Amino acid sequence: MKKAIGTGEGMHHIMEGIDQDVYRPTIVIPEYECDIAFIGSSNQERLHYLKVLVDAGYNVKAYGQGFNEEIHGHQFNMVCSGAKAMLALSAEYNTQEYFSDRVFRYGACGSFVLHKHAPGLDKYFTHKRDLVYFNNEESLLQVMDHYVKQDNVEERQAISQNIFDRVAETHTWDNVIKQICSIVKI
Repeated sequence: MKKAIGTGEGMHHIMEGIDQDVYRPTIVIPEYECDIAFIGSSNQERLHYLKVLVDAGYNVKAYGQGFNEEIHGHQFNMVCSGAKAMLALSAEYNTQEYFSDRVFRYGACGSFVLHKHAPGLDKYFTHKRDLVYFNNEESLLQVMDHYVKQDNVEERQAISQNIFDRVAETHTWDNVIKQICSIVKI
């Protein structure tokens, strides 16, 4: 009997990598300073969470399709460096190991990342060690109050350093290529 395609032995899930020459920490530019920033396409859920943050009094900046401007190249790094926190919201939450790829990019930039919890995200990152999860509007505001409003800089910096290290150790294109070569025994 043949095994079904996509199940069992021989299947490998390899996460994408990032290029550290492109995504990296940079100096803070005043025009990008804010409490929290989002980079990505606009959708109903993302607009909802951004409005919740604005209504709570946070300085929020959003970039991408449907927002003020799209961000590319070094500007991405400047946005990440200027924000106290970067918001990551997946387009979907019902698929195992599906989460915003911006987590890797934000991490490579040394950002403090807030991500709406998604199934499988904790397989790659540890809550309150590498990034901080939230589940709904209330929990988002709680983590923002704790880390940003109360200005817990040292906690944010420790978590930012941890995700930076984790991405550098396991999610660069060099590491992805090594993982692929190991699987195919090259």
